[in-house]
Amino acid sequence: MTESGPLSIIVLARAPDAPGKTRVTASLTAPQATALRTALLTDTLAAAAASGVPVDVCYTPAAAGGTLAALAGEVLAAPVRLRPQGEGDLGARMRQAFDEAFAAGQEHVVLVGSDLPTLPPFHLTDAIAALTSPADVVLGPSDDGGYYLVGVSRSRADVALGALFTGIPWGAPDVLARTLERLREAGVRVELVAPWFDVDTPEDLARVAADPRAEAAPRTRMWLAAAAVERQASPRQPA
Repeated sequence: MTESGPLSIIVLARAPDAPGKTRVTASLTAPQATALRTALLTDTLAAAAASGVPVDVCYTPAAAGGTLAALAGEVLAAPVRLRPQGEGDLGARMRQAFDEAFAAGQEHVVLVGSDLPTLPPFHLTDAIAALTSPADVVLGPSDDGGYYLVGVSRSRADVALGALFTGIPWGAPDVLARTLERLREAGVRVELVAPWFDVDTPEDLARVAADPRAEAAPRTRMWLAAAAVERQASPRQPA
């Protein structure tokens, strides 16, 4: 793969102490929520690093660079490249992340969120492999009708990025279908990698706990175990 030019994986991340993941943190205290978001992020970074491809972190808010550098340093053997996210909606921020990567000389770039603690690294290497052969864009379908992974080749970025990130109703249940339609209308070659899930709900956390792979999501599983102990130790409220 390296013969095809520089590669990178971008993790689009929010500082763990910033608000977010409200559906899965609604019943948690602020410290518990921060600890969970930290576990999700660091497990995702570890999965990205296990692919063997250099990892970039695009973070928000802009003042969180030191926090993200420290967290990345805990789980990544190689130095990580960090840069703040841009402004705007999700599409605008993803587009800027790709634009900056291509401006820095990258040829094939894959972007994921920070809530994929059980992601198998081969999903990332499969995406890179698709980009280095016939595909201009690669997408990883998720259960909610969107996608957990998007990759773009620099050679068609001028066409692909507009189709990917402009005029898409983020959060709608048919984001993937609409995105595929727009890419095909633009004449962009698309491949799909295997589906996976990000952690948005308590049910998704249950899926993390049930993963049969012993090595999957160690930090998130540790958080789940600690949370279970804390619940058992808490006095029961009268009915």
